[in-house]
Amino acid sequence: MREINEKDRLSYLGSTWAGAVQGVSQYKSKWLAWAYYTGRKEYSVPLNWAMERGIALEGVILAKTEESFGVTIDGRQEFVQNKQYPWLAGHIDGRAGSVLLEVKTTNSFRSKQFDEDEQDIPADYLMQICHFMACDESFMKVMVCVDDSMQIKYIEYTREELQPLIDDYIKNAVEFWRMVEEDIEPPLAMSADDVKAEFREAKDDDIVTIEDEEYQSLADIVNLKAQKKQIETLIADYETKIKQLIGDHSGVIIGDTRFTWKNNKSSYSIDYDAMISDNVDLAELYQKTQIDAIAMAKDNAELAALYTTEVPGSRVFRISKSK
Repeated sequence: MREINEKDRLSYLGSTWAGAVQGVSQYKSKWLAWAYYTGRKEYSVPLNWAMERGIALEGVILAKTEESFGVTIDGRQEFVQNKQYPWLAGHIDGRAGSVLLEVKTTNSFRSKQFDEDEQDIPADYLMQICHFMACDESFMKVMVCVDDSMQIKYIEYTREELQPLIDDYIKNAVEFWRMVEEDIEPPLAMSADDVKAEFREAKDDDIVTIEDEEYQSLADIVNLKAQKKQIETLIADYETKIKQLIGDHSGVIIGDTRFTWKNNKSSYSIDYDAMISDNVDLAELYQKTQIDAIAMAKDNAELAALYTTEVPGSRVFRISKSK
């Protein structure tokens, strides 16, 4: 049994890994969490500009929340623990009586994932909330304060709404921590046995014979596809951040890599129908067909120019090595 030390993140299961333990994280797997807690793999996210911004704004957002709702927020960075499972713990952003306050800073692009009207947030963040609700049963309600640099959204959940998910999370967390303590490796997202089971369910006349050594390769494909989706999401997030850095400029160089975000050349569109209807006499000479309208435009450039609309080229994001 590990001795719990709030300064030693390896001594307790923190909210960062809640989504992975529940199996809903886009970025971290249960296996990675297990490897981290058993010392097999180091895991850390370098402090970046977005994180620094979030840390700096947290106090401002909480202060604005106090002002908007007329409440007093305390317990900032308070360490909370589950009474039955003390290794289930973490630091909260703040509390207002029995209300848990959780601050999330994002950008205008990703803030669409936080729907104030539908009271919905990404699954990974929802599990972080369930983690803290599991740590401290005195929380009867949670308020998520989402800042996207333009406004603060408030999304609320009650304990009653979340309790079934909290209970399921505690069950999964207990099983995960048992694997950590007993050094039992979690199964892959889809095991070789799972693949075998799918083949067994096929009709007798559809059954194919596959060597055992190949089963694991099939399971790996499933996991690789899941990783591909995670990587694509991460790339899209990075591209958004780089575009924000570029702003109105045409590009930026970071290290030895050049990132450009330039407009393609404009195209031009002629409204042939309008040109023909406004110039019937001339159009009759070209028999009013589309091909003849094109010929009409070529022969009467100044007239065609009056019906021509410029279509600006789309802005294309490219990556290359800088010289």
